[in-house]
Amino acid sequence: MPKLNLFQQSLPNTTGNDTEYGLWWNITNRLVVRLNHYDTNVLANRNGDASTIAQRVARFDVNNDKVYRLFTNVTDWVTNNPAHVGWTQAQISAEIAKEMNLPDAIDPNVLLAEYSAGTIASTQDEEGKGWELEINYNPTNYLTVSASATKGQDINTNYSQDIAQWIAQRMQVWTTIQDPRGADHVWGTADDGPVSWWNTAWAGQSQTPAQNYQQFVSTPYSLIQQLDGKSSPEVREYNARVSASLNLAGLTSNRIARNISVGGALRWESAGAIGYYGIPDANGIYQTLDATRPIYDSAHYYVDLWFRYQTRLFGGRVPTSFQFNVKNLGEKTRLQAIGANPDGSIDSYRIMDPAQYIFTVTFDL
Repeated sequence: MPKLNLFQQSLPNTTGNDTEYGLWWNITNRLVVRLNHYDTNVLANRNGDASTIAQRVARFDVNNDKVYRLFTNVTDWVTNNPAHVGWTQAQISAEIAKEMNLPDAIDPNVLLAEYSAGTIASTQDEEGKGWELEINYNPTNYLTVSASATKGQDINTNYSQDIAQWIAQRMQVWTTIQDPRGADHVWGTADDGPVSWWNTAWAGQSQTPAQNYQQFVSTPYSLIQQLDGKSSPEVREYNARVSASLNLAGLTSNRIARNISVGGALRWESAGAIGYYGIPDANGIYQTLDATRPIYDSAHYYVDLWFRYQTRLFGGRVPTSFQFNVKNLGEKTRLQAIGANPDGSIDSYRIMDPAQYIFTVTFDL
């Protein structure tokens, strides 16, 4: 008789809740169907995109390897200013803090230490939810067929407002502060005079701080804000797999063939976004990405095959298995796009491995 079971479990943890419920249907002794729904929530995650943006924002004030960082330059022009000869360290530190206009509770040295340690973070909530269908069918003792399909979504919400607040506060400083040493950033030369720190092309850097901010903070942060509460198109929403194995003993009594088993699997995944089209400004420069226009990599399918022969060696005392596997049949070495520019052109690839052929021998001792 068919048997229908309903199950549900809730697994609370310190950061969120995982809930799973579904149906398990034992239709016959040879056919079992399972349908699951899951909903996983992680609250106030400190390891997501928000923290990446927070680190990038902090590096404009403090950074270990960029010559343009504000703290380094303000320290240099305050310390070496001829007008400050005879100043105490306390006076110099006070002037640095004054010119950087950091909140009173924030010591730039402490901020640098936290940046270096990677402890600067911002939070976001993450939700993963979807459906899973599993089917297992054994029409005979010699044939097994299984299939599975999933539909999943990855949703980020409730991004902390601390990033936007900090950017608004610091932008007033970054865009107005002047380097009094002039374009060569050296005291006592002919060009001494105020130049914009924000718009200066610093030695060894291909971008000004303003350009760096546009590329690595403003553009991705805008995309994060557009996707708030929406499923990320970068996650491949659908996946499916069908596999089968057959023992030839069910077809023949030949003493060699009956020890052979064959099988294979077909795997498929839906398309996934590898970038977003941009919104050009009046000069045709892409300053913002459009979250409603993803650039997709196509769907993919993969084929696996295997062959196994079982026997006994050494006078029948040692069960032995010879198995030959082919993973990703027909796959060739090629470049697969993994990133795209705002105009739709591909900007990065990864090298796909060719089909793998694996032969193993197993002795059951």
